[in-house]
Amino acid sequence: MTVSLYGHAPEMQVSRWGLPLITHLFLNDPNHQEVKESFNISVPADDVASFSGYIADFTQKMTTYARSVMNPEEYGKQMVARLCPTTLPYELGTPAAFDLAGFNGRPLGDDVMDVMLTLASNKPLQDGAVPDRKRIRTEFPYFGEPYSKEEQKGVTPVPRPPKK
Repeated sequence: MTVSLYGHAPEMQVSRWGLPLITHLFLNDPNHQEVKESFNISVPADDVASFSGYIADFTQKMTTYARSVMNPEEYGKQMVARLCPTTLPYELGTPAAFDLAGFNGRPLGDDVMDVMLTLASNKPLQDGAVPDRKRIRTEFPYFGEPYSKEEQKGVTPVPRPPKK
């Protein structure tokens, strides 16, 4: 999916989505922040040529830190083959699943953060946040009602960071 500025001349693409967390994890080198913008205005056909080096580099670093593979460079190449082009495939008529075994759509209850962190490091990583599958509806708008005050009793909100 892409997002474009509309009503401006000329109309221009400003963002795109396919696989989750690509710009947040794999293309988030502090020394190359412009890569995220390049990705957002590009098309999937250009992903291997334009972004495979960054994806491979990130996975090489992560697996080196995690000491999870014998050959981080080879693992980086494997992740490029899996993640590029960064589109979210789905075979019509089949159950959606976004997991370590493969991508076939993305159901609301699948924990994409854990999947992408684990793929990046080749080590099981969990962020501790899990979708509440009991609240997912079977029809649109899929997301359930907000939690009631009763359900939130005893929950302390995370304080907002101070404004700078």
